[in-house]
Amino acid sequence: MDQGLLERVCNAPGVPGYEDEAQAVVMETLRASCGEVRQDRLGNVIGLRKATRPPADGAPLKVVLAAHVDEIGMMVKHIDSNGFIRFEPMGGLNAQAIVSQRVVIHGRKPVGAVVVPDTRGDSKDKVTKVEEAFLDTGLPRDALRELVDVGDVVTFAPGVEQLNEKIYVGRNVDDRIGTYCLLEAMRRVGDTAVDVYAVSSVQEEVGLRGMRPAAYAIEPDLGIAIDGSLTWGPYAEEHECTCTLGKGTRIYIMDCLTIGDRWLGRLSPKRPSTILEYPIVRIETDQGVVGIGEAPVDIAFFGQTFERCSRCLAGNPVGPSRFRAGVALLICLRAGDIGRLDMSGSCLEEMPHA
Repeated sequence: MDQGLLERVCNAPGVPGYEDEAQAVVMETLRASCGEVRQDRLGNVIGLRKATRPPADGAPLKVVLAAHVDEIGMMVKHIDSNGFIRFEPMGGLNAQAIVSQRVVIHGRKPVGAVVVPDTRGDSKDKVTKVEEAFLDTGLPRDALRELVDVGDVVTFAPGVEQLNEKIYVGRNVDDRIGTYCLLEAMRRVGDTAVDVYAVSSVQEEVGLRGMRPAAYAIEPDLGIAIDGSLTWGPYAEEHECTCTLGKGTRIYIMDCLTIGDRWLGRLSPKRPSTILEYPIVRIETDQGVVGIGEAPVDIAFFGQTFERCSRCLAGNPVGPSRFRAGVALLICLRAGDIGRLDMSGSCLEEMPHA
């Protein structure tokens, strides 16, 4: 495991629409493993490693490995006369999880702040609604306005840390662990019978916006997206969760936008770190929008959600991450290992076609 790369990937700020710093790490890393690396106008980074053993007849299939790089955060909406800041969520913030969290406002220079808890007697046992919460920098308004403007973005402050031998905790495991696995997968790709694309997509947290133009541009035959999964833990019944921390990855067959295909499990050999089980979840990710190009394509995305089109398979291999709705997420890197994927061609020849 590359500890340094993991920290660079997870600690770079990158809320939706402002992923530049995180994508710079992605581009630098992909240049060492891909023959071509480019960034589209929306901000998606796309790397290409061409087939080393292309088929004798016809063009090689196009396989996409994808992970979204954006993280949940905020945008400064208003600064009142006392210097307290109202903010607009960027992605799905959990009101209970953000109270008393340290944040960084990315203004003219980084400014630290906290999400203020409401400790008044009649409110101390209640959860403050996101739209009613404040950020406090401790600065008076005039000093604050020299550093911060309306429209500046805010990230949560904690970086990735190792909690124990196998478990890491971080604010943006969703989906920087997927980004890390994507970069490691491209580094380990050997001889292939297919063209392998790496897509580090943007703006997934605000509506799956980034993967859509990337899908149009690539028109893939098969896609594998990497994301976190809802994980069994406290405050949840076992039947409501899709996997267990430390027990390996899983492959989704259905979520809010996609119905998958059990054939996808054949892409991963049987091994202890990959549990080929097929949970059903009520979330949506980039897997739902990759297959919307006009050309007929066969698409199977693991982890993120891609909207089905005329010829589309879909499913998800996912790394368990606990407390996904919060800002201190747990991930077992052994479980986060997506395993080895068969790109030799023999497995892909069996891919069902509509």
